Amino acid sequence: MSGRKHLLDDFHRPLTLEGYRQSLRECEKRLRIERAEWEILAPRGKSYIRAIRRRRELLLCGNDWSKLDPEDLTQLKGGKSNADSNWWGLVGRMDRSNWSAVRDHQATVTAILNKVLKADDSEFPERALHAMQRLTTIKYVKHGTATLLLALTRPDRLLCVNGASRKGLEALCRMSLPSVVKPTHYRELLLWLYRQPWYTNPPADEDDEELKRIWNFRAALVDAFVYEWT
Repeated sequence: MSGRKHLLDDFHRPLTLEGYRQSLRECEKRLRIERAEWEILAPRGKSYIRAIRRRRELLLCGNDWSKLDPEDLTQLKGGKSNADSNWWGLVGRMDRSNWSAVRDHQATVTAILNKVLKADDSEFPERALHAMQRLTTIKYVKHGTATLLLALTRPDRLLCVNGASRKGLEALCRMSLPSVVKPTHYRELLLWLYRQPWYTNPPADEDDEELKRIWNFRAALVDAFVYEWT
């Protein structure tokens, strides 16, 4: 590991949103050292910001997911139909079986996510835990897929937990996460997030577009610090 996750640990954690931006920039430098083929903050190009924003648009647009064209489908699933599209899976992917389940139950999934989308900040983490429980009642929709859908819906409030991020999140929140991260564990992760001083420090400058993007995606962007190649 390059130590990316240590940029958010108890000793190094930023105290303000501006500090979080600086940590994200340092994280980008370390990703380049690791020869990652993506960035974090660029609104265009191969970046976390672009992947989250575009996948969120496709998830919440109201269109029939079964009728998406191949490019949009690759983006929403986080697929990797070719080497250039591999970065769309930043934050998490849906494979053939769980994507089919999500697609075939679009009305149910959308109804669940809409309640999360419209929830007041004070309703978290309980709103997310209830949504996770409902999503995982759908056959083949596991907790990793559920947290991906939740994080794309509310990238300001929710984290995605999967095999690539679990160990890094374990280290940050100082708890042991089983391979199947159930609601009780997810609650603890979110409470750790909500206690971070940078998390509750909104942008002071309304004209700083980059800082506003970071604020709107600040939870999902934690993935950049904890992602591990598998």
